[in-house]
Amino acid sequence: VRTTAANTLARAQMASGQVDSASVTLDQVWSGKPQRTSTLPSYNERWSSITKAKLLMKKGRSLDGYTWLAEQRILSAGSGDRPYLAASELLLAILLKGQPDASTAALLDKLQEAEMPDVTLWVLDRVSADPGASAELKQEIPFRRAAALVATTKTESDSKKRSAILDAAEQEIDRFLATGDRKS
Repeated sequence: VRTTAANTLARAQMASGQVDSASVTLDQVWSGKPQRTSTLPSYNERWSSITKAKLLMKKGRSLDGYTWLAEQRILSAGSGDRPYLAASELLLAILLKGQPDASTAALLDKLQEAEMPDVTLWVLDRVSADPGASAELKQEIPFRRAAALVATTKTESDSKKRSAILDAAEQEIDRFLATGDRKS
């Protein structure tokens, strides 16, 4: 509970511009913790590691944030916490590259690799509505949506629903092909 409260407080402090206070709060969570080698970080520790990486980024120490989060992600790889692993992948891409489109594309690739089509579809809806997403990234949406839709049919037992999903995927492919001028 202490880790959860500290993480929540640090996030609120960061949101209100109190970066130094957030740093002190997170230090309370992480100070005195032994360097883990075989024990999985707890759920709350995993998610507070994202907060700490964001804090380091706010302080202009993106590379330190990347190093920190990459280490925590490696320790958490066996956790089965797929939302954390996806969120950490996205933040790692942002910290390293500093380019939201590249980060989003990396996240979508990881989601496809992890066979998470439902989350992929959610991210694609967010990208579609984001006025800051590049035209190039938005051109990929129909193709990526079609791939995610096809992947959802693996678990759909109702043949009529599966057929409807495949029809929607076909429409997305047609939309993708109609856009022309794509990179190969």
